[in-house]
Amino acid sequence: MRNNSVMDSDCRLSSRDDQHNKRDRLFDVVSNNFSSHSLVGSFFHGDDMQGCVVAEISSDWYLVEIFDWLTGSSHSQKIYSLSDMKHWSFYDDAEWMRNAYENRPLSESADDEMS
Repeated sequence: MRNNSVMDSDCRLSSRDDQHNKRDRLFDVVSNNFSSHSLVGSFFHGDDMQGCVVAEISSDWYLVEIFDWLTGSSHSQKIYSLSDMKHWSFYDDAEWMRNAYENRPLSESADDEMS
């Protein structure tokens, strides 16, 4: 598991392991403006996971970085088809994603607690 927190309050990638100053796909995506014609750079909630789209492999396939629910640390990258992602919720930045989770409808909060 990488030792990165997802985002600080300014929505910039923050690292708890600054000695390496490692640049990775997530860093590159959140540090640059993304195109409105692509999902790259979008944060998401979907299929019991949260993360960020970090690369467009083709017009129908994307590489996403998955974040831990409790710590927000990145723990893996996976490839998904656009059809797999059609029910996900997408956000322009991590703060919006976090706010959406924290302020989700009570019915969703109750479902989470029952799981």
